[in-house]
Amino acid sequence: MSQECVHIIKSYFDKMHHIRQTGCATDELSYYCALETFINGMICYLGFDVACVSQPGLGKDNRPDFALCPRLKNHKTGYFGVNKCPFFGVIEVENPSKNMIVENKFELDEQVCNYIKDYNYVVLTNYREFLLLNEDRECLKCYQISEDEEQFWSLVENSSNSATKHFRKLEEFLNFSMTRMNIRKKNDQRNENERMVYNSRVIGKFDKS
Repeated sequence: MSQECVHIIKSYFDKMHHIRQTGCATDELSYYCALETFINGMICYLGFDVACVSQPGLGKDNRPDFALCPRLKNHKTGYFGVNKCPFFGVIEVENPSKNMIVENKFELDEQVCNYIKDYNYVVLTNYREFLLLNEDRECLKCYQISEDEEQFWSLVENSSNSATKHFRKLEEFLNFSMTRMNIRKKNDQRNENERMVYNSRVIGKFDKS
C-alpha cells in the first residue's frame, strides 16, 4: 500500500467533508479547491510534468472548470504568445447530486460535447464519479466512488477507511487518463529537439483554431 497516495485521497475526503459541514457550501463551486488540491497532489505523486489549473485562460470562449497544462520553460512570456496556453485535456465538474453513470451508461450535455470538440480529452466528474472521454465521445475509463450523493457524504466522514478502499482504483484511473493524454513524466529523458516537437504538438490545436 502506498501511504502517500492514501494520504492524498484521505485529505481530499476530509476537505470535502469539512466544506460541507460549514452549511454554507454551494453544490458545486465551493468544492473546487478540494478537487484541485487532490488532482495536483496525485499529479506530484504519479510524477507527471503537468499542473491542474482552475478557471484556465485557454483563449476560447468555451472555458472549462480546470485544464491540465504543462510547466514550460518560457511560461513568463505567455506560453508561446498571447492566448496560446498549451493543454492536454480539461476537467469539467458537475453537481455531486447528479448521477453520471446509470446502469453502466452515461449522457453528455451540449456543454461537455463542446469541450470534447475543442479540447479532445475531458475528465468529467461530480466529485464521486470520474469519466475519461475522448474526441469520439467514448468513455475510455471510469471509476465510481459511490453510487449516489448520500452514500458519498457518508463515505467521506470515514475518510481513513474510505481512502484505503479506493486509492488503488483512483490511482489507476488518473495514471491511465494522463498517460492516454500523452502527458510525460518528469523523469522522461527527452533531448531538446524532442522537447520542441513535443511542445509544438501541444499547442498545435490553438494554431488551427
